[in-house]
Amino acid sequence: MKYIILFCKLLLAGVLFAFSIRQIDVALIFDFAQFECISFLCLVWFINQVLCAYRLKILLAIVDCRLSSWDVLRVTFLGFAVSSILPGLVTGDVFKVGLIRWRSNVSKIGEISAVVMADRIFGLAALIVMSCALSFQADLDHSGPAEYIVVIVRMLTVLLFLGCAIALFARVLLRRLGVAYANTRLALVINRVARFLRVLTRFLSTPVMMAQAALISTLTVVLLVAGQASVGSVATIQLGDAPKFLIQAFLAPASLVVSSFPISPAGVGVGQITLKSLYSIFELPIAAGVLVATLMQASQIIVAVIVGSICMLSFGRQNVIRR
Repeated sequence: MKYIILFCKLLLAGVLFAFSIRQIDVALIFDFAQFECISFLCLVWFINQVLCAYRLKILLAIVDCRLSSWDVLRVTFLGFAVSSILPGLVTGDVFKVGLIRWRSNVSKIGEISAVVMADRIFGLAALIVMSCALSFQADLDHSGPAEYIVVIVRMLTVLLFLGCAIALFARVLLRRLGVAYANTRLALVINRVARFLRVLTRFLSTPVMMAQAALISTLTVVLLVAGQASVGSVATIQLGDAPKFLIQAFLAPASLVVSSFPISPAGVGVGQITLKSLYSIFELPIAAGVLVATLMQASQIIVAVIVGSICMLSFGRQNVIRR
């Protein structure tokens, strides 16, 4: 059944990609996809994942997970490869949880899952905050559909900080409910959720680690957003339009978030439709949007295949690292 679902997702990706390029000269993509451009974006993705590995190592230290830097790097790139190439078959986060449990001294799935989820939240939060910060630029159009997009981005930022506060409150509330409903089946469920939230929010009690993880998350997002906006600016200039770097930087997080959903490999089809629509709303060349999305996905898949394969082959037969 899972292979049928995967086939349907690949078919959907193909249909969406064909729909996104039906009014665009495909030759533009091949003309612009030079070695220098692809190499630049591959380097951006590679450095991004190295920084993500460092952030994951910081978060793993919270649950006293003893995992070498080399293992963390391999786990990160393998999770990235699985998410990029096989969406829906085995998600990257689930794959990372399994690898960390296999290679580390931590056997509790709940603790590892909470750390991996916290890692995902840090990345998503950085994208939302970055987009919100760029929404205050003077050159951004605040009329029509563009105004609604700006409002949605700012509302998501508020909800993000609200969610952090709710998670802290829910952890305390669930702990008290577990005591109130002791010796019942409900207590078992409540205590499991409470333990999960306790691990998920434990980083808030370690401000130094939180600051380090937040800084790394900011660097990863700035790197991806700047890389995508730079390529988009060059593409818009070649198409005879103004680069509008900051506007393209504002739109980059939305396409990165959508492309990360497990719908198609590297978000193929979905990313093109997203950027094509956003570029049209903000009066940018839609061909540039499709071009940028395609190059970002191509470079992502290249890094995922090459580095992911190297990391997979480098794993030995050792099940547990030295304690």
